[in-house]
Amino acid sequence: MPGLVPASQFLYMNGDDGRIIGMIQVRHELNDVLAKLGGHIGYCVRPSCRGRKEAAKMLKLALEYCDEALHLPWVMISCRRDNPASEHTILACGGKRDRIVIDPETGKEACIYIITRAGKNYE
Repeated sequence: MPGLVPASQFLYMNGDDGRIIGMIQVRHELNDVLAKLGGHIGYCVRPSCRGRKEAAKMLKLALEYCDEALHLPWVMISCRRDNPASEHTILACGGKRDRIVIDPETGKEACIYIITRAGKNYE
């Protein structure tokens, strides 16, 4: 279908009880829309599991997948500017703010981050 890109969806589950903690999607490439806002990775964490650094654990695993399976030298990830928890997660995983954009759907500011993989350059 036009506009779609290949992606992998992962469930992050509690090993004790099998409950889903969160989901993370890794887009294998960027189209024009994702290159402006969205990026390679999107994730969500169950509200009852927030504040326990689960998002950072998920993101680190997704970054390993981007490096080892997809061989991406860098990934782009975004979050709304009014979401400090997500910004903290991205920064903790090596994100560097690249720019701030306006989401055309919501009119809100979004921060775009680049995370480079070991020894690789963002171009």
